[in-house]
Amino acid sequence: MRGASHQHGTLCRGAPSDVSGGDADVRFSPLALGSYWAMIPALLIIPILVMRIRNEEEVLSLELPGYPAYTQQIRYRLLPGIS
Repeated sequence: MRGASHQHGTLCRGAPSDVSGGDADVRFSPLALGSYWAMIPALLIIPILVMRIRNEEEVLSLELPGYPAYTQQIRYRLLPGIS
């Protein structure tokens, strides 16, 4: 696969963020366990994740050569339809 290169390798085209799947268990575990009160703090994590994603995108754009071109080619990096 081709993508933007950096000191540790190459960014794969369309590679999903760790945020999209890795943190889903944190948000939906309370529901799966039947703990509806625990959904409140789980849902409060979402704004924190949004801030984290925006910060990561900014840092990558500033510090990773080729990342701005990568973002032009791969518009949706988190979920389809969500850039």
